[in-house]
Amino acid sequence: MKNFLALKASAGSGKTFALSVRYIALVLRGENINEIVALTFTKKAANEMKERIIATLLDLQNKKGELEA
Repeated sequence: MKNFLALKASAGSGKTFALSVRYIALVLRGENINEIVALTFTKKAANEMKERIIATLLDLQNKKGELEA
């Protein structure tokens, strides 16, 4: 994984999803959450990303197959 990632695409293309997945992957790799910066253009997208990350982390016990991958 590269240290930096920037996504530029049209609305509805999955940028927020991709950033959420990357954030979760970094956390699961042991990265310090205080050193991860995730920026979005709108408050709506930031809230959506936050909700996805929290929901995924809370549901990890039900996603053992995904964790192994």
